[in-house]
Amino acid sequence: MILDSFCTAREAAKQLDRSIPQVVRYCQTGKLQAELMADRWLISREAIREFEIPKRGNPNWVKGYKRSAKKKKK
Repeated sequence: MILDSFCTAREAAKQLDRSIPQVVRYCQTGKLQAELMADRWLISREAIREFEIPKRGNPNWVKGYKRSAKKKKK
């Protein structure tokens, strides 16, 4: 059956070890391939297998960056 190749956001959250709202955000932003049908996200099992969990934190943050202190003029 075709629906056997899809799962819900709840099932995907269990498989990815993430919360349901986080999986829904992945679907909404396109990070996880899914289809919205009847107010439910259907996610292909293949997309879950291929999905890489994004790294946490700000991707623009540079490690070791220090804000330079303004020097006072004498």
